[in-house]
Amino acid sequence: MTLTRHTRSVPPAAARITLPVKGPTVREWSHASHPVSALLKLPVSERAAIAMALWDSLTDAERDAELVLTPEQEMELDRRWAAHLADPASAIPWNEVRRQLLSGR
Repeated sequence: MTLTRHTRSVPPAAARITLPVKGPTVREWSHASHPVSALLKLPVSERAAIAMALWDSLTDAERDAELVLTPEQEMELDRRWAAHLADPASAIPWNEVRRQLLSGR
């Protein structure tokens, strides 16, 4: 399944979709002996840049293989996509979403 057909939005915390990912947790990586522990101590902007670089390094096939949606998550994405197609004017521009998130609303 490819997620590119869905728009990305920032729903309220209770409605966020969590994608199950295989592999170690941040807690497992945070041990001082793990090489990633040094990365976790970097400033937020540097950690975010590294995360984006890692994400961008994945091919669509790699993403599809690792990020498997549950049937409920697919139904929710389909519902949101249909709602957007039915009323595109209801979309909130990213700059407004970001402003609301940063203001704590």
